Amino acid sequence: MEKNSILAVWKDLEKRGEKAIAWLIDPDKWDYPWLEAQAQKLQQWHIPVYVFIGGSYIHRPGRLAALIEALENFSFPTILFPGHPSQLAEGVDGILVLSLVSGRNPAYLIDYLVQAAPQLQQLQQKGIELIPTAYLLLDNEKQTTVHYITQTRGIPVDKPELVAYTALAATFLGMQVVYLDSGSGAKFSDAIPFVLRTLKKVIPENTPVIYGGGLRTKEQIQRCFESGATLCVIGTALEDFTIK
Repeated sequence: MEKNSILAVWKDLEKRGEKAIAWLIDPDKWDYPWLEAQAQKLQQWHIPVYVFIGGSYIHRPGRLAALIEALENFSFPTILFPGHPSQLAEGVDGILVLSLVSGRNPAYLIDYLVQAAPQLQQLQQKGIELIPTAYLLLDNEKQTTVHYITQTRGIPVDKPELVAYTALAATFLGMQVVYLDSGSGAKFSDAIPFVLRTLKKVIPENTPVIYGGGLRTKEQIQRCFESGATLCVIGTALEDFTIK
């Protein structure tokens, strides 16, 4: 691990109890005026900001490269959040190498990683950081796009120990980051902070934890931070936030 790698920075944030925001952008759903307006808002926040790029399903592949190019005009580190090997690209700082450990669909557990391995190796050789990430879907009583596309069910939020020990098992396999996702459009549940607290008691110390799904207010983000999330992910609801 390089000293100034993204993962090293996240581990240091976790160690010091500091937090960051991940701004998730769907390559199908942006234009430059919107991107510039939201980026200007985020540049005023007194908190580190990362841009996650990706979606469960991208039907306009050319927009991915255009988005990556447009983001070069801003200072945020850019990280691919790929839902499929076809969503890999150059021009970013890092890639979340995801294994959907909460499900039992072999495509999202390992098959897509095998397909993507040669390209990931090439991207790594070009200086793009690969971040091994345990990806866990949570079942929050609503089927979201990611549940449908992956053909998996999430872990019920009323089973926090199952979430925690699934994540722990993933760290035994060498995964360095835990990403809990309720899915785009999900409703934020009061159970999420308890899931995060339970998770933090179980996984190795200084493991960065990412939470996304249903965050629409600064109070919800603060609750997730206080419960153990290192990064909170926000997407289209960004316009509603005024965090400083």
